[in-house]
Amino acid sequence: MTEAVLNKYKSLFLLTEEMMKLCHAQEWDSLVTLETEFENLSSTLPNVADIDVEANLSPELLDLIGKTVENIQTVTELSHSKRGLLKQGIQSLDNQKKVHLAYSEFSDEAIENRLLKDIFKS
Repeated sequence: MTEAVLNKYKSLFLLTEEMMKLCHAQEWDSLVTLETEFENLSSTLPNVADIDVEANLSPELLDLIGKTVENIQTVTELSHSKRGLLKQGIQSLDNQKKVHLAYSEFSDEAIENRLLKDIFKS
């Protein structure tokens, strides 16, 4: 494995470390930018399955790959958790809107408007 490829894996690992920090800080917009960088960088890496394992996978590279995978799992879990919270918030707002619409026809203003319409119809 060339030094350039090893450096790319190091960069990928450092990128996932930064992504985890952003998740913990709840900097979701910045995370999206780093996810794009992650995709771009990872697309330039050779597929690990295509590398001759015995000849090319150093312990350092295996360690980097393992830590990177762990970081990606953590980022995924944190992102899914945030998505779940956002979904609950949206559902709560939707339910509040439904309740408001259901009871708004019984508000004083709505009743007055109906009474006025009835009075002027006669």
